[in-house]
Amino acid sequence: NWLALLKFSIGNNPVIALPYGNPDQALAKRLAPSELNFYSAYAKEKLENQLGRSVRTENGWGKGSSGLPYQLQSLYTSNRQALTGLSTITSSSEVRDLRARLALVMNSDLKRMDQSYLSYASVEAVKKVVAKLRVNPGRYQLTSDSVKLPVTLINDFDTPTVVSLSLMPSNSRMAIADVKKIELEANSRQQLSIEVDVFAPGTTTVIAQFVNSKGQPVGVESKLELSATIIDARVAWFTTAAAILLFIGAVTQSVRRIKRGRK
Repeated sequence: NWLALLKFSIGNNPVIALPYGNPDQALAKRLAPSELNFYSAYAKEKLENQLGRSVRTENGWGKGSSGLPYQLQSLYTSNRQALTGLSTITSSSEVRDLRARLALVMNSDLKRMDQSYLSYASVEAVKKVVAKLRVNPGRYQLTSDSVKLPVTLINDFDTPTVVSLSLMPSNSRMAIADVKKIELEANSRQQLSIEVDVFAPGTTTVIAQFVNSKGQPVGVESKLELSATIIDARVAWFTTAAAILLFIGAVTQSVRRIKRGRK
């Protein structure tokens, strides 16, 4: 009813959409100018859907200062960077909607308590969304100098994506190469077989993280704990030869027993 009355009141008059959440525009421009443009485009789309007509966007109509404290500005920036990074590899509306809602914390009508509540609630919401695209952590025991490592990639978003995988070992005991342009289906788990070259025994932690086409990290880091126990080739040959000789000796002894039994 309210929307119907609003449409009737507007008539054919021009309509200007404020940036979504009506944030403090001076602060938004200082923290992230491109994000202010995103808030305007998002608001235009939402308002046109509700009114059933075209609207335009213009900055400068918003009034007031939010006085957002520096600590909360820092939280906003880290949340924004996490979501804009995800936006480069997924078109999920979940990411887009949450990204727009970050603007609310800069609304000049909010009290300090409300600013704090929205800021810390956004931190938890962003963590849950970012964790939907991840590498499954794990522990692996390696017993040879060249191993195929099974690594599971998870995409819990409702849209497919293409990503690259960055793999950074903590030391030079092992070498493992990055993987480029991996196609992940929506709501899927995919296992990759990644080759690892082992140069020395010991433990190595590999930091695994997705990156976009520009090489920027997206999503959360995962740790792959690799423990290598390499047996020298000469020791392995000697052990194998000894086992074969023992087997031949056992067979010979069994044959002799059978012959004695027949006699």
